[in-house]
Amino acid sequence: MEEVSKNFIETFIDEDLAPGGRCEGMKVHTRFPPEPNGYLHIGHCKALVIDFGTAEKYGGLCNLRMDDTNPAKEDTEFVDAIQEDIHWLGFDWGDRFFYGSDYFEELRGFFPDIWVPAKEAETLAAKLMENLK
Repeated sequence: MEEVSKNFIETFIDEDLAPGGRCEGMKVHTRFPPEPNGYLHIGHCKALVIDFGTAEKYGGLCNLRMDDTNPAKEDTEFVDAIQEDIHWLGFDWGDRFFYGSDYFEELRGFFPDIWVPAKEAETLAAKLMENLK
């Protein structure tokens, strides 16, 4: 039987999962994080095949996490279309569907001293740019 060559991702995973590897005994867990502000294109499809396919190949899991950095501007039409396209390509995320914005408050807690409102951030950025001149 001819040995199939592996890509660099699979090589790293094999090394990590091998006896004595840094992830020995663990499961592969990937995520596909599209921005729900449009339809998937060929680049998304390549990424999702790598993310879902790698998890599948190693008996692991893949999360679908919408990278909605501005939830107020996202359209459910795109979320629904992304989900439909992923299913059409033969992949499923099970009960692992998330929104990046679900973690905003938790992330804010990690950086209480540097987290500022958007308007204040714009003012700080303008001052920084002024000082660079």
